[in-house]
Amino acid sequence: MDEAGPDGSPKRSQAAAVPVSVNNQPQAMWTSFRVARCDVINIRATSKGVRVYLAVAGGFVVPRVMGSCSTYTAGKIGGLEGRPLAKGDTLHSGSAEALNRIVSLPEDFRPQLHTEITLRAVPGPQDDYFDSGLNVLFSSEFTVTSKADRMGYRLEGPKIELKEGVPRSIISEPSLSGAVQIPPDGEPIILLVEQTASGYAKIATIVTADLDIVAQARPGDKVRFTRVDLAEAYRLHRDYRSRINRLREVIQSGDSE
Repeated sequence: MDEAGPDGSPKRSQAAAVPVSVNNQPQAMWTSFRVARCDVINIRATSKGVRVYLAVAGGFVVPRVMGSCSTYTAGKIGGLEGRPLAKGDTLHSGSAEALNRIVSLPEDFRPQLHTEITLRAVPGPQDDYFDSGLNVLFSSEFTVTSKADRMGYRLEGPKIELKEGVPRSIISEPSLSGAVQIPPDGEPIILLVEQTASGYAKIATIVTADLDIVAQARPGDKVRFTRVDLAEAYRLHRDYRSRINRLREVIQSGDSE
Protein backbone atom coordinates (compact mmCIF):
# COMPACT_ATOMS: atom_id res chain seq x y z
CA MET A 1 0.00 0.00 0.00
CA ASP A 2 0.96 3.65 -0.37
CA GLU A 3 3.20 5.18 2.28
CA ALA A 4 2.48 8.73 3.37
CA GLY A 5 4.64 11.48 1.94
CA PRO A 6 6.00 14.40 4.01
CA ASP A 7 2.76 16.36 3.54
CA GLY A 8 0.51 13.39 4.27
CA SER A 9 -0.31 12.82 0.61
CA PRO A 10 -0.05 9.35 -0.96
CA LYS A 11 3.55 8.48 -1.80
CA ARG A 12 3.93 7.01 -5.28
CA SER A 13 6.61 4.89 -6.88
CA GLN A 14 8.53 5.97 -10.00
CA ALA A 15 6.28 6.75 -12.97
CA ALA A 16 5.97 4.64 -16.07
CA ALA A 17 9.25 3.83 -17.74
CA VAL A 18 8.70 4.19 -21.48
CA PRO A 19 11.50 3.21 -23.86
CA VAL A 20 11.99 6.15 -26.27
CA SER A 21 14.54 6.27 -29.07
CA VAL A 22 15.48 8.41 -32.05
CA ASN A 23 16.96 6.42 -34.93
CA ASN A 24 17.41 3.55 -32.45
CA GLN A 25 19.38 5.76 -30.07
CA PRO A 26 17.84 5.74 -26.56
CA GLN A 27 16.55 9.06 -25.21
CA ALA A 28 15.93 10.04 -21.60
CA MET A 29 12.35 10.52 -20.46
CA TRP A 30 11.21 13.86 -19.06
CA THR A 31 13.89 15.56 -21.18
CA SER A 32 13.65 17.43 -24.48
CA PHE A 33 15.61 16.23 -27.50
CA ARG A 34 16.13 17.54 -31.00
CA VAL A 35 15.12 15.76 -34.18
CA ALA A 36 15.80 16.45 -37.85
CA ARG A 37 13.76 15.78 -40.97
CA CYS A 38 13.31 12.03 -41.55
CA ASP A 39 14.39 11.07 -38.02
CA VAL A 40 12.36 8.20 -36.59
CA ILE A 41 11.02 8.46 -33.04
CA ASN A 42 10.06 5.15 -31.48
CA ILE A 43 7.90 5.12 -28.35
CA ARG A 44 7.20 1.68 -26.93
CA ALA A 45 4.58 0.47 -24.47
CA THR A 46 4.57 1.67 -20.87
CA SER A 47 5.65 -0.59 -18.05
CA LYS A 48 3.44 1.33 -15.59
CA GLY A 49 0.55 3.69 -16.15
CA VAL A 50 -1.45 3.90 -19.36
CA ARG A 51 -0.80 7.34 -20.87
CA VAL A 52 2.32 8.90 -22.35
CA TYR A 53 2.58 12.43 -23.72
CA LEU A 54 4.79 13.69 -26.54
CA ALA A 55 5.20 17.48 -26.59
CA VAL A 56 6.25 19.00 -29.91
CA ALA A 57 7.57 22.54 -30.31
CA GLY A 58 4.90 24.53 -32.15
CA GLY A 59 2.24 21.93 -31.40
CA PHE A 60 0.42 19.81 -33.96
CA VAL A 61 -1.57 21.61 -36.65
CA VAL A 62 -5.13 20.31 -36.40
CA PRO A 63 -8.49 22.10 -36.51
CA ARG A 64 -9.41 23.97 -33.34
CA VAL A 65 -12.86 22.94 -32.09
CA MET A 66 -14.50 24.86 -29.24
CA GLY A 67 -11.11 26.42 -28.49
CA SER A 68 -9.33 23.06 -28.23
CA CYS A 69 -7.02 21.02 -30.48
CA SER A 70 -7.73 17.79 -28.59
CA THR A 71 -9.65 14.82 -29.96
CA TYR A 72 -13.00 13.63 -28.62
CA THR A 73 -13.33 10.23 -30.23
CA ALA A 74 -16.77 9.43 -28.77
CA GLY A 75 -18.18 12.54 -30.48
CA LYS A 76 -15.92 12.16 -33.54
CA ILE A 77 -14.73 15.76 -33.32
CA GLY A 78 -11.34 17.46 -33.07
CA GLY A 79 -7.87 16.22 -33.88
CA LEU A 80 -7.53 14.25 -37.10
CA GLU A 81 -11.07 13.60 -38.34
CA GLY A 82 -12.20 13.04 -34.76
CA ARG A 83 -10.66 9.57 -34.62
CA PRO A 84 -7.67 7.78 -33.10
CA LEU A 85 -4.48 7.96 -35.14
CA ALA A 86 -3.85 5.11 -37.55
CA LYS A 87 -0.81 3.77 -39.37
CA GLY A 88 0.11 6.06 -42.24
CA ASP A 89 -1.43 9.23 -40.77
CA THR A 90 0.57 12.44 -41.17
CA LEU A 91 0.56 15.25 -38.61
CA HIS A 92 2.21 18.59 -39.23
CA SER A 93 3.83 20.65 -36.49
CA GLY A 94 3.42 24.40 -36.13
CA SER A 95 6.27 26.85 -36.64
CA ALA A 96 8.59 27.27 -33.68
CA GLU A 97 12.17 28.22 -33.02
CA ALA A 98 14.51 25.47 -31.91
CA LEU A 99 15.23 25.46 -28.20
CA ASN A 100 18.64 26.88 -27.36
CA ARG A 101 18.99 24.49 -24.43
CA ILE A 102 17.85 21.07 -23.32
CA VAL A 103 14.95 21.16 -20.89
CA SER A 104 14.69 18.41 -18.30
CA LEU A 105 11.94 18.03 -15.72
CA PRO A 106 13.40 18.10 -12.19
CA GLU A 107 13.16 14.81 -10.33
CA ASP A 108 10.89 16.31 -7.66
CA PHE A 109 8.27 17.17 -10.26
CA ARG A 110 8.17 13.84 -12.05
CA PRO A 111 4.86 12.07 -11.40
CA GLN A 112 5.10 8.68 -9.74
CA LEU A 113 2.66 5.81 -9.72
CA HIS A 114 1.75 2.75 -7.68
CA THR A 115 -0.30 -0.25 -8.68
CA GLU A 116 -2.01 0.24 -5.30
CA ILE A 117 -3.34 3.78 -4.96
CA THR A 118 -5.19 5.83 -2.39
CA LEU A 119 -7.53 8.59 -3.57
CA ARG A 120 -8.67 11.41 -1.32
CA ALA A 121 -12.35 12.25 -1.71
CA VAL A 122 -15.06 14.51 -0.27
CA PRO A 123 -18.46 12.86 0.39
CA GLY A 124 -21.23 14.09 -1.92
CA PRO A 125 -23.00 15.66 -3.61
CA GLN A 126 -25.59 12.88 -3.11
CA ASP A 127 -24.01 11.32 -0.02
CA ASP A 128 -27.42 11.60 1.70
CA TYR A 129 -28.53 8.72 -0.55
CA PHE A 130 -26.22 6.41 1.40
CA ASP A 131 -25.66 5.35 5.00
CA SER A 132 -23.62 2.14 5.34
CA GLY A 133 -22.55 2.65 1.71
CA LEU A 134 -20.27 5.49 2.78
CA ASN A 135 -18.48 3.22 5.23
CA VAL A 136 -18.06 0.59 2.53
CA LEU A 137 -16.54 3.12 0.11
CA PHE A 138 -14.01 4.47 2.60
CA SER A 139 -13.03 1.14 4.16
CA SER A 140 -12.77 -1.21 1.19
CA GLU A 141 -10.36 -2.07 -1.57
CA PHE A 142 -11.54 -1.96 -5.18
CA THR A 143 -10.00 -3.15 -8.44
CA VAL A 144 -9.85 -1.19 -11.70
CA THR A 145 -11.68 -3.21 -14.38
CA SER A 146 -11.06 -3.33 -18.13
CA LYS A 147 -13.87 -0.78 -18.52
CA ALA A 148 -11.53 2.18 -18.05
CA ASP A 149 -11.09 5.08 -20.47
CA ARG A 150 -11.28 8.87 -20.66
CA MET A 151 -15.00 8.77 -19.88
CA GLY A 152 -14.57 6.92 -16.62
CA TYR A 153 -13.19 4.00 -14.62
CA ARG A 154 -15.46 1.21 -13.43
CA LEU A 155 -14.30 -0.43 -10.21
CA GLU A 156 -15.00 -3.92 -8.91
CA GLY A 157 -15.31 -4.72 -5.22
CA PRO A 158 -17.81 -4.74 -2.37
CA LYS A 159 -21.26 -3.57 -3.46
CA ILE A 160 -22.27 -0.10 -2.30
CA GLU A 161 -25.96 -0.05 -1.41
CA LEU A 162 -28.25 2.97 -1.49
CA LYS A 163 -30.58 3.75 1.40
CA GLU A 164 -33.91 2.03 1.44
CA GLY A 165 -36.58 4.13 -0.26
CA VAL A 166 -34.31 6.41 -2.30
CA PRO A 167 -34.49 6.38 -6.13
CA ARG A 168 -32.08 4.05 -7.94
CA SER A 169 -31.19 6.97 -10.20
CA ILE A 170 -31.46 10.76 -10.17
CA ILE A 171 -32.43 13.38 -12.72
CA SER A 172 -29.43 13.72 -15.02
CA GLU A 173 -27.20 16.61 -14.04
CA PRO A 174 -23.80 18.00 -15.07
CA SER A 175 -20.91 15.99 -13.67
CA LEU A 176 -17.34 16.87 -12.78
CA SER A 177 -14.17 14.86 -13.27
CA GLY A 178 -13.56 12.78 -10.16
CA ALA A 179 -17.21 12.25 -9.25
CA VAL A 180 -17.81 8.69 -7.99
CA GLN A 181 -21.26 7.55 -9.11
CA ILE A 182 -23.04 4.42 -7.94
CA PRO A 183 -25.20 2.65 -10.56
CA PRO A 184 -27.87 0.08 -9.59
CA ASP A 185 -25.30 -2.77 -9.54
CA GLY A 186 -23.46 -1.04 -6.67
CA GLU A 187 -20.05 -0.95 -8.36
CA PRO A 188 -18.47 2.54 -8.30
CA ILE A 189 -17.65 4.43 -11.48
CA ILE A 190 -15.13 7.29 -11.37
CA LEU A 191 -16.22 9.86 -13.95
CA LEU A 192 -13.52 11.60 -15.97
CA VAL A 193 -13.15 14.32 -18.61
CA GLU A 194 -15.31 12.92 -21.41
CA GLN A 195 -18.36 12.33 -19.21
CA THR A 196 -20.40 15.53 -18.86
CA ALA A 197 -23.68 14.35 -17.32
CA SER A 198 -24.72 11.71 -14.81
CA GLY A 199 -28.02 10.13 -13.86
CA TYR A 200 -26.80 8.16 -10.84
CA ALA A 201 -26.19 9.30 -7.28
CA LYS A 202 -22.62 10.44 -6.68
CA ILE A 203 -21.41 9.25 -3.31
CA ALA A 204 -18.13 11.22 -3.31
CA THR A 205 -15.86 13.43 -5.40
CA ILE A 206 -12.10 12.84 -5.71
CA VAL A 207 -9.97 15.91 -5.03
CA THR A 208 -8.47 17.58 -8.11
CA ALA A 209 -4.93 16.94 -6.88
CA ASP A 210 -5.45 13.16 -7.19
CA LEU A 211 -7.05 13.06 -10.66
CA ASP A 212 -3.66 12.55 -12.32
CA ILE A 213 -3.29 9.34 -10.30
CA VAL A 214 -6.65 8.08 -11.54
CA ALA A 215 -5.79 8.87 -15.15
CA GLN A 216 -2.71 6.61 -15.01
CA ALA A 217 -4.37 3.66 -13.23
CA ARG A 218 -4.62 0.52 -15.32
CA PRO A 219 -6.88 -2.55 -15.16
CA GLY A 220 -5.96 -4.70 -12.18
CA ASP A 221 -4.66 -1.80 -10.07
CA LYS A 222 -6.03 -1.61 -6.53
CA VAL A 223 -7.88 1.49 -5.32
CA ARG A 224 -8.78 2.74 -1.86
CA PHE A 225 -10.56 5.95 -0.88
CA THR A 226 -9.77 8.13 2.11
CA ARG A 227 -12.20 10.73 3.37
CA VAL A 228 -11.33 14.44 3.55
CA ASP A 229 -13.55 17.45 4.25
CA LEU A 230 -14.12 20.43 1.96
CA ALA A 231 -11.60 22.64 3.79
CA GLU A 232 -8.88 20.03 3.27
CA ALA A 233 -9.86 19.64 -0.39
CA TYR A 234 -9.44 23.39 -0.91
CA ARG A 235 -6.03 23.30 0.78
CA LEU A 236 -4.93 20.39 -1.41
CA HIS A 237 -6.09 22.26 -4.51
CA ARG A 238 -4.14 25.38 -3.54
CA ASP A 239 -1.02 23.29 -2.98
CA TYR A 240 -1.58 21.56 -6.33
CA ARG A 241 -1.90 24.86 -8.24
CA SER A 242 1.13 26.26 -6.43
CA ARG A 243 3.17 23.23 -7.45
CA ILE A 244 2.19 23.64 -11.12
CA ASN A 245 3.10 27.33 -10.99
CA ARG A 246 6.48 26.48 -9.46
CA LEU A 247 7.07 23.94 -12.20
CA ARG A 248 6.31 26.55 -14.86
CA GLU A 249 8.76 28.96 -13.25
CA VAL A 250 11.50 26.33 -13.01
CA ILE A 251 11.19 25.43 -16.70
CA GLN A 252 11.06 29.05 -17.86
CA SER A 253 14.02 30.05 -15.70
CA GLY A 254 16.25 27.36 -17.17
CA ASP A 255 16.97 25.76 -13.79
CA SER A 256 15.48 22.46 -14.93
CA GLU A 257 18.69 20.96 -16.23
